[in-house]
Amino acid sequence: MTVAESLRESGDMETLPVAVPWMFTAGACNRAATDFRPQAARRLELEFGRGILSSQYSKLSKLLSLTNKLASATRNAVDLTAWMIDSLTLALRMNMVTPAKCTEKFLDRDRKTGDAGFWLSRMLVVQVFDYAAKLANKLPEPDKVKLTGILAELRCPSTCWEKYLCHADADQGAAGEDDMDGEDPEDVERPVPQSKIGAVKEGFNKAIGMLLDLLLELMSGKYYKDCCMLASSEDCLAKALTAAQLGSSDDTEHEEPCALITQMKIIVDKFDNSTKSVGATSAAPAPSLLQSLAKASEADTPEECVERERQWKAVQTERRKFVSFSVPNKISKDCLVNAFRGCGKVFTHKGTLNSSHRLIVASADLLAEAGTDPWLKGPPPSEEWKEICAFAKDISGPEDFVVLFDGRMREIRRVSEDLLLNQQHTEECTIVYSGGCPPRTGRTRRVPLAAKKVETGAVKFPVARTKIQTTKKGSFTVCGEASTYQSTYSGVEYRAVSEMPLVSADTKKKIIAPATTGDLPTPPEDWQDRHCSDVPLFWNESKPIAYWNAIIEEFCAEAVFDLTADTGALMEASLTAGIAYHGLCSLNKEHMSWVQAVADRPACGMMALEGSTLYSDENAKAVKKHFPHVLESLSNHDDQDEAYQTPLGQNQSQDGFSSDAPGSLRKQAVKDGLVRKARRAFVIWFQENSEVKKGAPKHEFLNEMKHLGAVWQGMTDKQKAPFMARSKDEFMAQRSALAVLGIRMRGSTTSAGGPDEAKDPPAADESGGRVGPFELNGARAPIGGGAYGSVYSCQHPQSGLNVAVKVYRGSDGPADCRHEVEQMKLLMKAVPQQKMMWFPLLVSSGVTGRPWPWMATSLCGPSLATALRNPAAHGKPRTWSVAAQLRRALQTLHDAGILHLDVKPGNVLWCPCTDQVQVCDFGMSENMARLQKASQAPRFLQYVTAAYRPPELWPARVNGDGDCGVRKQLLTAAVDMWAYACVVFEVETGNPFMPKGEAGLRAWCKQWPELWKTRSDLANCPAASHTCCTKVLRAGKWGLFVLVGCAPDPGKRRWPELCLNQK
Repeated sequence: MTVAESLRESGDMETLPVAVPWMFTAGACNRAATDFRPQAARRLELEFGRGILSSQYSKLSKLLSLTNKLASATRNAVDLTAWMIDSLTLALRMNMVTPAKCTEKFLDRDRKTGDAGFWLSRMLVVQVFDYAAKLANKLPEPDKVKLTGILAELRCPSTCWEKYLCHADADQGAAGEDDMDGEDPEDVERPVPQSKIGAVKEGFNKAIGMLLDLLLELMSGKYYKDCCMLASSEDCLAKALTAAQLGSSDDTEHEEPCALITQMKIIVDKFDNSTKSVGATSAAPAPSLLQSLAKASEADTPEECVERERQWKAVQTERRKFVSFSVPNKISKDCLVNAFRGCGKVFTHKGTLNSSHRLIVASADLLAEAGTDPWLKGPPPSEEWKEICAFAKDISGPEDFVVLFDGRMREIRRVSEDLLLNQQHTEECTIVYSGGCPPRTGRTRRVPLAAKKVETGAVKFPVARTKIQTTKKGSFTVCGEASTYQSTYSGVEYRAVSEMPLVSADTKKKIIAPATTGDLPTPPEDWQDRHCSDVPLFWNESKPIAYWNAIIEEFCAEAVFDLTADTGALMEASLTAGIAYHGLCSLNKEHMSWVQAVADRPACGMMALEGSTLYSDENAKAVKKHFPHVLESLSNHDDQDEAYQTPLGQNQSQDGFSSDAPGSLRKQAVKDGLVRKARRAFVIWFQENSEVKKGAPKHEFLNEMKHLGAVWQGMTDKQKAPFMARSKDEFMAQRSALAVLGIRMRGSTTSAGGPDEAKDPPAADESGGRVGPFELNGARAPIGGGAYGSVYSCQHPQSGLNVAVKVYRGSDGPADCRHEVEQMKLLMKAVPQQKMMWFPLLVSSGVTGRPWPWMATSLCGPSLATALRNPAAHGKPRTWSVAAQLRRALQTLHDAGILHLDVKPGNVLWCPCTDQVQVCDFGMSENMARLQKASQAPRFLQYVTAAYRPPELWPARVNGDGDCGVRKQLLTAAVDMWAYACVVFEVETGNPFMPKGEAGLRAWCKQWPELWKTRSDLANCPAASHTCCTKVLRAGKWGLFVLVGCAPDPGKRRWPELCLNQK
């Protein structure tokens, strides 16, 4: 009985249609003629004989049973059976297996071990092709259509053989019996032909080329064993790939993924990297200027004008594939429902819970603006926000997540609580911003508790939260948020002015207040100095693009409905992620036209960014040719630092300058005539070409600035170059003059010279501004360090995550880095998640980093040593809180089998805002299990910093007992107990418990045991022990605490008890 006959007898084929592989549409298969599908079986029998399948009915029955089980609406059992048989034919042709080894065990499953066989491994190949199809959907339409056709060719075994493998395989020579003597054909690594696929890859970018290579290797059998292993496991391909991505991102212990998953991860990362935001940055000019870029210049020919206009329309067309806008009749519940139903792909989106969701978002700070001083306060609650809450309350889609942000306004928060948060399946999330206030808010007066740094979002879930999976947080985890179990996003930076598109005052008036006759409020004076007359559309906008990227990732959003389209931050995050976005321009049609112009800007940049969702070679060349100024302006520029202002009389030097405010110092120095004023290039050109004289009315000056601003925008780089050079010279001269006065400036516009410049941190690039993948924050001075390295405050450029990066110097740097990374991994593995709050989280590491190894951890705050040295700046830590937290941290560390062996204020971090304590720096730490092995010696000759080292660890030069090395029997938890009590003493009194210097230590080691014996009667202590006695008495109610923790005999040392009267 042939395979074809068996298929008919099984009932799976009443009439056999013409052969079209199952990957093609079901309609095409049903319309095909009846005599093709048997061709799969005929090809196998004619080429390799009937003994492969036809002579053994058990093989056929198990194959049919499997295909019936795996059949679905998109692939029927008949097509799947034919594809399986064609895959077996291809495997025999490629010598993956010999005909003699095509046994039931090879094809189906090993009954002894349960390992998957050939048929199930082919289903894993199907999953890979399905995943490739999803990646193809992220490509621009022309590339998507082209790649889909190639995927269909590779997916069909017979077509793949004829077009890509047959002739190339003949050229390379078949791996016959002579090549495989004594070897299993499955174990032979066969070279994959590249001659045919190479020509195809030329039309795509590198990521797609790697994907095509992988698929061809899969079909040729390179990853056969990996496919069998994955098919045997309980996890599907998607879970295995997710686990590999998580394992590489958190640097913790994970099982190494197989070669197939590793290669897929590399390919997916390349696709993901292309979806990072290109950033509508550099204080984007008003859209009127953007639209002028689409117009011709005087030097363009008529043909160039037509081509330029055509290309700009192409940019808009590409943008509309993902991003669209509309204007509702008014902000009411019914109008919002109608707008939602008419938003195209966003409304028709069908997702699945925990993998593909629709996100509905609104922000109160982007709905309206206060009439006076809008940069200082937000608008009061309006009926429009109540209508938005009513609309959100009725959203009931099975995968719809609603998030309404209050815009840092308590009144809005109350409305959201009354109308939405009283519903089922709702909860709050919180954003904690870093910095004092947005750098665009003008000269605000600093009064206690005035900074609005917390924003709340009301979240409505589609189902009970018990059905929603928690995922790992990848950014904004300054307070230790490990997963979405935590409801906070900490360390979010206000949206920088350099990231915001600006609008002219006239255009803003048409958008915000078209019916009024008066002018909009005049911007703050310092704003006009930096940005002339262009202003933000909403002064109080705070959420940056990086935050929206995090929201889209954590909520698994595949479609976004934005009720407040604002200035395009969420739009750009959606565009670069390749997901559908629809924004409501709630103000008027002028608002929609302006936002559309803003959206075209990042779309233009993405068309030139290789691998992005809008990239194609043809469009990239055209964009670079016609719109180079747009691409140049999309490069990132730092914001000016916010000027820190202190009450008059504090932190001032005798000359009246504040030592903590570099920005204010520069302005004051210029005002006092100590340094010359430095001008930007446009200001120099404007002053030389303006016909408006000093003292003229303000409206004449503004009109002149608008006119000359348009002229400046149309000038070429060559025309601007002389003014740019003069501006640079003025700034350099100003910085040199400031350096003479002892003032060092920070930021991209205020880098100063001075002797500290020689102490630049190690960098991974020539610019000196990076450590590994992280960029240095602000000044390059380290925030901490010691004998083995330095610690710098850094930020990840893509996620915005602030981290502390420790750089290891010296010849032992790699070994020290490796040891501390291993200790951190062991700690994260052994300590329960809820107790990791006492330690920094390991973010990433570069043990083999060049020029120096490095390790990045979460950023907590200053060390206790820093806080104790400068309590005016950081506040005074509470002794009871530090003692309680530090004890719990060290006990947790000991329970995990780790001795810290270097406890001191410099290695205890303290966050003044949250009063949180964390233990860091595990460079001297030891594993208790390692010390118990007779063959293992201590890593150092001496442990613990001198002022916190217990007497038993002191060498012979102090104690005179003969052994200068550390005996590992002395390295116990008692060492950390002694140092712990010393740290608590120093926090309480402000002075170290033990003296400095060899003479002082020698006297201390002799006096302390005698004093400790008379601890019950300190008033009558021996005269020789007065120094020690005074120390203990100075601790007051903490004296007994110190006596318990600092017992001279390690065996009698105990964790001191905390009493309520010590609070």
